[in-house]
Amino acid sequence: MSNSPTKNRRPAFTLTELLVVISIIAVLASLITAGAVNALNAAKRARIKLEIKEIERSLLTFKEDFGTFPPNAITNNGATPSLTQVRSDVTRAIKNWFSRANEPNELLEKLIGNPSAPTPSGSSAMNQGGYLENGLSGAEAIVLWLSGFSDDEQRPFTGPGGPSYVPANGAEVLESRNFLYEFDVTRFGPRDDNGNFSGRFVEYEDSNGATRRINLWTYTPADSEQPYVYFDTSKLKPSEMLPKYDFELASRSDTSISGTGGTVIRPIRRRLETATGTITDYSQTKFVNQGTFQVLHAGLDDAWGETNDWNGFAGAEPGLLFPEGPFTGDIADTLTNFTQDTLEAEQE
Repeated sequence: MSNSPTKNRRPAFTLTELLVVISIIAVLASLITAGAVNALNAAKRARIKLEIKEIERSLLTFKEDFGTFPPNAITNNGATPSLTQVRSDVTRAIKNWFSRANEPNELLEKLIGNPSAPTPSGSSAMNQGGYLENGLSGAEAIVLWLSGFSDDEQRPFTGPGGPSYVPANGAEVLESRNFLYEFDVTRFGPRDDNGNFSGRFVEYEDSNGATRRINLWTYTPADSEQPYVYFDTSKLKPSEMLPKYDFELASRSDTSISGTGGTVIRPIRRRLETATGTITDYSQTKFVNQGTFQVLHAGLDDAWGETNDWNGFAGAEPGLLFPEGPFTGDIADTLTNFTQDTLEAEQE
């Protein structure tokens, strides 16, 4: 009887071989995952950068249409030098934009944070009697100035299409405003759990005796907790800012632009061409985009960094200069309208 043919048997994997295969698969999976995460983050950064550029274009168009960039309205909580300078800047701007404007002076005084501004009945305690503590923040400024004005040249804030409304007649209708930028109003904040506005506002009486309100919204990128911030750098040098604009107090009064521990943010500066060695005074610096403006966002980590990173107007720390840096930690991934990438990626 003949023997049946012997079949070739494939030897089983040894334990060592199995562990090697598993390790290779794990490495490949981690590389794929890391690549996917990096690609996702790059897409998020690109989306924020695109929106910053769109806001920048709208602000440039604003100047073409109105003659000046929107002013800072940040003040040192009623300090006379600060109020005097900011009142002059904002009054001059509005008169330049609307030569026939005849809005209540009360509105201007409240926007710049004058504690002596009159208070309509029912004003919010969070505004300390109706005025904005430390004036209009850089985050609130973007939405207020780019939300447009009424076609009524005498009542640009009060007339139809302007930023104010009468609370007694119902909730604010954002769709009725003459927006100068195509905001996604679903990303306006801050809001409460029911989606209603929960931020700062000013109230004033119009010529008919009606109490009107301007809600001071901020605007955040999708999937972000921190808003875009605007600083006018077209008028004053860093050495001229103190004490007229107190960014420290203004930033801290607005929790929507405060990072961990109440980070204070200010316009980013760079070294003067004539300055050498260690920078010891803000007079040796100028703003990045001196003559125009800055638009900033905290980046994907939603954190601005340490106050000393931004400090250039008060305290012992000179603050970080662009592009010298070093931009590390939370400030590193900050995105701006004067960089193509993060501060860290474009530092020297």
